[in-house]
Amino acid sequence: LALGIRARFPEMQLHASTQLTPEFLPDARALEELGFSRMVAPRELSLGDLRTLCENSPIEIEAFVHGAHCVSLSGQCLMSSMIGGRSANRGECAQPCRLRYTLTGDRPLSGYLLSPKDMALINELSELKRIGVASLKIEGRLKRPEYVSAVTGIYRKYLDFPGQVTKQDMTELKNAFSRSGFTDGYFKNRLGAAMMSVADPSHA
Repeated sequence: LALGIRARFPEMQLHASTQLTPEFLPDARALEELGFSRMVAPRELSLGDLRTLCENSPIEIEAFVHGAHCVSLSGQCLMSSMIGGRSANRGECAQPCRLRYTLTGDRPLSGYLLSPKDMALINELSELKRIGVASLKIEGRLKRPEYVSAVTGIYRKYLDFPGQVTKQDMTELKNAFSRSGFTDGYFKNRLGAAMMSVADPSHA
């Protein structure tokens, strides 16, 4: 399909989304051969992974900075198809990770055990620019216009005027949408329970 588009519309830019599961340098090189000029890196990459990718990739790298996390690999959750009857790989995730589950065994546990907090890298914009990220991606599918306005406005502000993010702006981001606060766990390679929104999977 990509080769067909390039043949018929040679001036058209092709960007590879996370639905193609591009992640590492070999993926970027393969995409370049197919005519892509940019790939969207998965949310699960750390700063070190992103830096390596940006420094060596033959095509531009776009990085997620704000929005929902996937408990699986971005766009590749088979649980959505099995439980919800909708394919996450076609952008129709049923979000089964936001349901309540019970872990059985010697130490049973109930709650929203598979529900990650949303990501927020508003404090990392200077670092993302320094390592060569070409474009920032804010997840906003099915979000309200007020969310889009608030989040893009605040990120634009700190791109234009870098500095410490104010408490007021962080509160506005949380009020726009958050699941028990935010996480930068993948980016800083600090994985664990602090990344999860076990008590409440939705915005309050």
